[in-house]
Amino acid sequence: MRVRVDVDSSGKVKSAKLVSPGPSKYFAGLALKAAHQWEFSPPEGPDPNRSRTWILRFQFGRASTQVTPIRERA
Repeated sequence: MRVRVDVDSSGKVKSAKLVSPGPSKYFAGLALKAAHQWEFSPPEGPDPNRSRTWILRFQFGRASTQVTPIRERA
């Protein structure tokens, strides 16, 4: 399942939305809750005050959960 997060200039998640919730509402809720707790490095470059958008791809397994962050291009 995938969650789109908008990150502010300090690196904190300001909003999160399910992009593909998957078959389980339970795990979708866990992914959304976890996404709100993520923190990113503050942006660098010519416009450090701009917000950024990422996709967090969650893979739930029996023994562990893996999350892969993918930056969305503007």
